[in-house]
Amino acid sequence: MQAVADVPGQMSYQGFLRDGDGIPVTGLVNFQFNIFPDSTSGDACWGPEFHVGVPVVDGFFELQLGSVLPLPATCFDGTVEWLDIWVNGAPLSPRKPISSSAYAFATSASGLECAYCDGKTLTMIVDALGNGRALYIEKTPDAGPSNQALIFVNNRESSGNDGNCLHLTNTGQVISSSTRVLTSRAKFGEAGHFIKDDDDDEYAVNIRSACSTCEGLYVYGTIFSTSLTGSAVETGDGPPQAIFGVQAPEVEMYTSGSSRLIGDRVYVALDPLFTESVSGEVAVRVTLTPVGGWSAIYVESTSTEGFEVISEAGDPDVEFHWMACGRRRGYETRPAIALQSLREE
Repeated sequence: MQAVADVPGQMSYQGFLRDGDGIPVTGLVNFQFNIFPDSTSGDACWGPEFHVGVPVVDGFFELQLGSVLPLPATCFDGTVEWLDIWVNGAPLSPRKPISSSAYAFATSASGLECAYCDGKTLTMIVDALGNGRALYIEKTPDAGPSNQALIFVNNRESSGNDGNCLHLTNTGQVISSSTRVLTSRAKFGEAGHFIKDDDDDEYAVNIRSACSTCEGLYVYGTIFSTSLTGSAVETGDGPPQAIFGVQAPEVEMYTSGSSRLIGDRVYVALDPLFTESVSGEVAVRVTLTPVGGWSAIYVESTSTEGFEVISEAGDPDVEFHWMACGRRRGYETRPAIALQSLREE
């Protein structure tokens, strides 16, 4: 790394500004910045620096701290510093903490052991209502090959039990449907990709909810697997046992039950959920099994709402078990889905 004296005393700063009603600001805004060693009092170690007529669009703005008054190395001595912000002559509260690592925010690329280090990529975001991000990292255009990771973390530990490469914890007390510990969003390509090199009898991805019957994984889309799909069932006699789902080349739905003939015939109404989920363009198939006696029963007619059973001989009041199968609505024909090659990457 270069000597501190060679490091430019600037820091790229991006922010999001709302007015008193919580509405994102649009227009030209005057800013004033100071840096203090204390969150509420003390003498400023830098500032004031004024930025007049800064364009703010839908709340977002960007400027360069230190471009008017260079940031001094004496401000960053290993302790937390506090950024004091004024908007159009009015102070924002509270002050915002700045990383204590001197010049971690503005080191030139030539002094680091990487080909495309850009001092402008590490930025703290501040919100006028105090809704600031703790860390914001942005890769500027043309700052290295497009196929390189924005963040690369490598754990080279070869012994011990601490194999975590990246650990994220949200200990906040805010309860909201929009609260997420990790969000990954991509315009193109894959939003998430997990690769495991060795088979060590551990899962490649493990999702653990608060309880065995709590919400665990929700996928808005289609799930595909090269192997089996199963569930773990507690039997009470030892470890969980695996059971597997029914697989078919078509997209089918099943329901089952029991009924009884009344004078050699009966109409069986199907569950409303099944009725609303299956297509009327493909016939519902029904299988019957007499129980406790013999009867020449057969299905006279079927629909998505139910089916009628008749007996030509034998017990006219026989009990029977039945199973109905229908094609899921919207999947009357086998869906054409392009699957990736089933090869190892």
